[in-house]
Amino acid sequence: MIVNHQAHWYPQSYFDLVSGRRADHYPRAEKRDGGRYLYEMGDSPGAWRYEIASHFIDLDEQVAALDAAGIGMAVMSPNMVAEIAGFDLAEARDIATLLNEELADAQRRYPDRVAGLAVLPMQDTAAAIEELNRAAALDLRGVLMLSNVAGKPLAEPETWPIYERIDELGLPIFLHPASNSMLHDRGFIPILDSTAGWMWETSSAALTLILTGLLDRCPNLEIVHHHLGGVLPYVVGRVSRYTHHFPVELEHSVEEYLRTRFYVDSMTNTPAALPLAVHTYGADRILYGDDYPWHTHEEHQEFIRAHFEPDLAQAVLHENRVASLRLG
Repeated sequence: MIVNHQAHWYPQSYFDLVSGRRADHYPRAEKRDGGRYLYEMGDSPGAWRYEIASHFIDLDEQVAALDAAGIGMAVMSPNMVAEIAGFDLAEARDIATLLNEELADAQRRYPDRVAGLAVLPMQDTAAAIEELNRAAALDLRGVLMLSNVAGKPLAEPETWPIYERIDELGLPIFLHPASNSMLHDRGFIPILDSTAGWMWETSSAALTLILTGLLDRCPNLEIVHHHLGGVLPYVVGRVSRYTHHFPVELEHSVEEYLRTRFYVDSMTNTPAALPLAVHTYGADRILYGDDYPWHTHEEHQEFIRAHFEPDLAQAVLHENRVASLRLG
């Protein structure tokens, strides 16, 4: 069975919530013909504006697309609409609750096809733990972590209890780029944000989990780092060279954490990056993930079959799994 470890679904109820807001209240959505929406995340020159087609929202369409591509199950997150860390806490909590309940309902509707990832209001540790416990009770299978918390690093000391509770619950973390990386609105060409910026920032977030000693504190925590590990396979040797500058003494080498605590998905557009990722993580840690609906299932499967060695393609498409994800 093919499991898509990077799929995104944006519930209709969320767009109902943010549609019709006044022009200066973001995020906001405007309904278009054919079940589409214009989704706006802000009013700065570099703010993201997305055209959202019906298959981003319609769960039945998404499951039909899985059928057409021969995919058995999708691990779904609502990545961009889960960017709530900069909101008023009451609004952030309401949105997290809405999204988690929708994801749990999607699992109930399609128990053998959908695994949902929890959304947390990371700006408040107590609120995040409360929502995490509720999401676990709803049987969500993992936790979505975006690469920054309203512009702050992912794992500040005050947030460590969140990770400790995730570890206690035995849930994996899925590390995905925030739409606004730390390059956003800093004068860089806007396209650098979603290309180099996103890859750099998830890599910095992954290293933060390691170098702060958080993974030593949470010994069973597993992380799925989307987009083939960002730039980490390319720079890990340089990072390791500077062990004497690390903020704490680690129990293992950086390379060991990557090979034993991290998985990466296969979503890359650079064939030559793949051997380096295999060397860094191991062939059994490369998961199938195609970033649907931003990319098509068929497009990425064709890429894998064209550029992966046959044994690796077989493992990625049909064998490699995250045990703590509890897919059955």
